[in-house]
Formats: sequence, C-alpha cells, structure tokens
Amino acid sequence: MFAAPQACTAFVAVVLMTLRLEWMHFLIHTRYKPQSAQYKRIWRNHRLHHCKNEHYWLGVSTWMGDVILRTGGDPKDVPASDTCKTLGFDPSELSRRD
Repeated sequence: MFAAPQACTAFVAVVLMTLRLEWMHFLIHTRYKPQSAQYKRIWRNHRLHHCKNEHYWLGVSTWMGDVILRTGGDPKDVPASDTCKTLGFDPSELSRRD
C-alpha cells in the first residue's frame, strides 16, 4: 500500500522537477545569458532546436534525453529544417476562406 508520506514526497518531487523544467525553459527564451557550463550547453541546444532543426536537441532542462534518444547531433552534421521556425504552418492559410 502506498502510504501518505510517500505520496506527499512523490508529489512534492514532481512539482519541484516541473518548476525547474519550466524555469529553465523560461530563462532559455529570455535575454538571460547562461553562467554555468551545464546551463550554457542546455541553452545552446534548445536554441538549436528552435532555429536549426526541430527534430533534434529535444532536451529542455537536461541533455541526457538527447543522449538516450540520440537527438543531440553535431550542428555541422544536422541539416537545417525548412519548417523549423514555422513548424510547417503556413500563415497564408488563415486568410483563405473555404
């Protein structure tokens, strides 16, 4: 049986991990410049994800996901995506009436 103290601990751990993830993601999208080597790596990879190829560099708050999923390629070897900045969305379709 799952006791109340363990459930509370698990809940608090999940909330703290989620807050860390969201805070890191928020900082990456601001003008804040990373200070630590670990954060610089995450910052660079996330910027590559948005500006080079949306199918690579999927880790937001850690680089381990990219190691496990093999999505952290060398920027020189990863082709630039045509849809990276638009994700395939065509704004002209909004004005078209069916």
